[in-house]
Amino acid sequence: MSSPSSHDEAEVYVVKVKQRLGQYSADSTTKSKLRILTLEEVETLLRKGSFRIIPNPFSKSETAVWKKFGLLQLEDSSKPLPYAACRNCQKVYPYNSSHSSGTSTLKRHLQEYCFTEMTQ
Repeated sequence: MSSPSSHDEAEVYVVKVKQRLGQYSADSTTKSKLRILTLEEVETLLRKGSFRIIPNPFSKSETAVWKKFGLLQLEDSSKPLPYAACRNCQKVYPYNSSHSSGTSTLKRHLQEYCFTEMTQ
């Protein structure tokens, strides 16, 4: 299982998400009209139930960070998306497991915004 890595997979992902946002029409199928979603749009879709938060399938063990965060997945897809979300407040961050994204930002979020002890 991996995040969308090829251009075609990423394009299909953007089309599916744009359909959910109501921003997709027949004339917007050209690559030049597709754009990556903003984090705000992703958070809105998460709150509307278009995404679910799943355990990180790429983590070898359930670390303190991954107990509090998960990857996003479209309801009708089996592949995780390149976003991590806080299970507590649903704040979304970019996360790409195939490009060695670290967890420093996720840890900082827990310490500064959700005031969570990392050992819990």
